[in-house]
Amino acid sequence: MTTFTKTLIAAAALALTGMAGAASTQIKYVKEDPAGLSVNVTGSDDINIGRMLFATQGGPSFYAYCVELAQSTSSTYQRYSIGSFAGAQAKNLQSLFSATSLYTGEQKIDTAAEYAAFQVAVWEITHETGASLDVAGFDPRQVTVTTGHGRNKQTTTSTVWDSNTDRGSFYVQEYLGSGYSNSNGKTAAFAGLANSYLNDAGSYSGRDLFAVTKLSNGSYQDYVTVTALPVPEPTTYALMMAGLLAVGFVSNRRRQAKA
Repeated sequence: MTTFTKTLIAAAALALTGMAGAASTQIKYVKEDPAGLSVNVTGSDDINIGRMLFATQGGPSFYAYCVELAQSTSSTYQRYSIGSFAGAQAKNLQSLFSATSLYTGEQKIDTAAEYAAFQVAVWEITHETGASLDVAGFDPRQVTVTTGHGRNKQTTTSTVWDSNTDRGSFYVQEYLGSGYSNSNGKTAAFAGLANSYLNDAGSYSGRDLFAVTKLSNGSYQDYVTVTALPVPEPTTYALMMAGLLAVGFVSNRRRQAKA
């Protein structure tokens, strides 16, 4: 992507969020919308997470996700620098937002659990230091135990949870207080949902659908917010094709004249 294109994307993000022409903005945390759900991940214990609603001073409200586990939100206005992500984080966040925005029907992200899983996927991108993006902390393994002899012989099968070798430095430890257990698969299912978003991001090959903006503050959580990029109108393509055809026609006329 050229520097000029990146500049256009950044400008679009700022303009559409009411922050145009500013290197910083004042925002405050309002609430999680819908209400957040309790999750325990590495680096932070028992936190409510989900899609976050913010207000801007003198501007519109907007949604964002946290990218800083070590700090807290502020319910009073704080000044935030407006910037962007770089390298693999920029690419992966773009793919995550773009790929999941194409979901339809039941797959569409619109419930508290799905927003919470999306937040975990964002953290995996911004906090993982390992080679793979995988938030599952543990993998299930079936264990068969035989007791007794003869007619009293009994065989039982149970599930034990081994450390996931691909979990890296960031992963889900507990969801809604359930932990990883055979009797309650909520945590494993939740981690699997977040991983499905990451997998779709990894295989996404379409165009960039969003301008991805980073909001940074030295004392409070940093955030990521996105703004949909405008889709080129059909008339734009028509004009481009007409121009190409005209160039081809003139070139052909010149070749005929030389002949």
